[in-house]
Amino acid sequence: MASSSAYSFRKLESIEDFAALSNSAVLCYPGMKFTSFETRSKKASEWYQAIQVNPAKTMWGIFANNTEGIQTTASNPKSLSVVVSAPAVGSSSSELPEKDKPASTQITPTPGLLAYSGHTDFIVNLYGVPTDVLGLGFVGTDLLQKKKGLAKATVQFFLSEAQRKQHSLVALYAFRPEFYAKMGFSASTPWIEYTVTPAAFPRQLVPMPANSSLVPLGPADIEEAHEHYTRYAEKVHGMFQRTKAEIKALFDTNGDSQAVGWRDGDGKLRGYIIYTFKTTEAFLTNDIQVVELTHENKHALSGLLGFLHVQLDQIRHVKFPTQIPQLHRLLSDERDRNEFPTHLIRRLCQPAGQRAPGIMYRLVDLDGFFREGRLGANRNFNNQSIRVRFEVSDSFHESTNGWIGIEFVNGKSSVVESKWSPRQDGQAGHAYDAVVSTTIGHLTAVLVGSASVKELYDIGAVSIVPEDGAVVERVAGLLRSAELPREWTLF
Repeated sequence: MASSSAYSFRKLESIEDFAALSNSAVLCYPGMKFTSFETRSKKASEWYQAIQVNPAKTMWGIFANNTEGIQTTASNPKSLSVVVSAPAVGSSSSELPEKDKPASTQITPTPGLLAYSGHTDFIVNLYGVPTDVLGLGFVGTDLLQKKKGLAKATVQFFLSEAQRKQHSLVALYAFRPEFYAKMGFSASTPWIEYTVTPAAFPRQLVPMPANSSLVPLGPADIEEAHEHYTRYAEKVHGMFQRTKAEIKALFDTNGDSQAVGWRDGDGKLRGYIIYTFKTTEAFLTNDIQVVELTHENKHALSGLLGFLHVQLDQIRHVKFPTQIPQLHRLLSDERDRNEFPTHLIRRLCQPAGQRAPGIMYRLVDLDGFFREGRLGANRNFNNQSIRVRFEVSDSFHESTNGWIGIEFVNGKSSVVESKWSPRQDGQAGHAYDAVVSTTIGHLTAVLVGSASVKELYDIGAVSIVPEDGAVVERVAGLLRSAELPREWTLF
C-alpha cells in the first residue's frame, strides 16, 4: 500500500469497494450509460466477479485516510443491492437455474474512494521479443475531488508499480493525449480510418489457393481463432498476446457483431474480419464498421478485402481502420465518402481517411531496459556496432531522467555505464561514437519503432553529437525499425 498524509493507494478487493467504484465511474464515464441504481449494482457485481478470475488485472483506488468531512459521489447512494457470491468461472448467473442463482445483498459502498485505475499485465511482441508491458486503463477521479493532483498521483503510482514488477515499458490509451504527453508518454503508430464504398476494395488482390474459402465464425470457433491470432501476433511487431477468454469476448457478442474467416487450401484459419452494421434512418441504407481484421499472409488479406468488395449491392460505406501505412494503395478510391468535401487541403487535395492517435508507450526504467532478459538486451539492433551515450530528460519520473552508455556489437547491446550504475573500476567515462539527447517520450517512440530517429533529428526533436552526416546515418541505422508497431487490443 502506497500512501501520503491525506490518502493511500490500495487494491479494490471487496464487493463494497466495487460498489463505490460503480457509483463514481457512472459519472466519470457517462457514455457507459448505467446511471440507474439497478444497473450500477449489476456492474459492481460484474467487475467484482471479473477481477476474481483474471490474475492479469488489478483495480487500484486512492482512498482518503480520514473520511470525516470527505464528500464523494462514490458514496451516493449509500447502499446498493448486489449479488455478492460469484458464479463458477466460465459461467454467469444469468445462465443458472432460478433456484441456483445467488441472492442479492444490501451493501454499503466503501467510503472515501477519491480516484481509481486499472492495471493489466500484457505480453507484447516487440521486434520478435515477448515483452512484459503494464497497461493503465479505466482512470478516473471522483467528480467532487478533481483538480487536487489525484490523476498525477495515479500515474506516478502506476509507474512505480511497473518498476516494482520489473517492467521497463508501460502503455495506455489516452482520451487526453496532451495530458499524458506531459508525463512522458509517446503516441505509437496512428490509426487511419477510411470511409469508402465497398467497390473501393479489390475483388481479388492475388491469385487464391485452390479450395480456399470464406466462412462464418462464431463461438464454436474460438479455439481455432485463438490459435490463428497467436500465430498472427507472433509475426506482427507490436501485437499483444491474447487469452482464449479475450478471443471469446470478440466472437461471443450475442449477434451484436459478425465474424468471417478465411481458410487456406488445407482448411486452416489464416485470417478473420469482425464487423458491425451501422443503420441509418433510411431502411435500405446501411454501413459496415470494421472492428478488427487479422491476416497471416497476403492471401488471407485478399480474401477478406474481397468479402468487403462484394457487399456493394447492400452497403453504402465501409469504415475501415488500419495502421498499415501503404494499405490505402489497395483502394481504388481512398477519399472520404461521408459527403462531398467542403474543405480541400492546399486548394486541390480532397480529404482521405481520418487520423487518430493510437496506444501510448513510455519507458519507466532506462537502465533496466538494456539489462539481461529485457527488450533492449534481447533485440538485434540491425547488426550495427557503435558506442552511444543517451542523455534523456524526464521531469516526471526520476528513473528515466539521466544518461546511459551502451555499446552495440553486431546488433547486441550491453550497458557500459549509466547514472544509475556507474563504472565499478572508478575510471572516467568511456569515449562514445555519438551522444544522443532527447526527451523520454521521443526516445520511447524510437525504441518501440513508432518514430524515426533521423526524422526527429531533422526537425530538431533529437540532438546527435557530433553533427556529422556519417555519424547521424550510423545512429539512424542502429535504431531503424523495419516496420511500425501495430495492435488491436483495447484496455
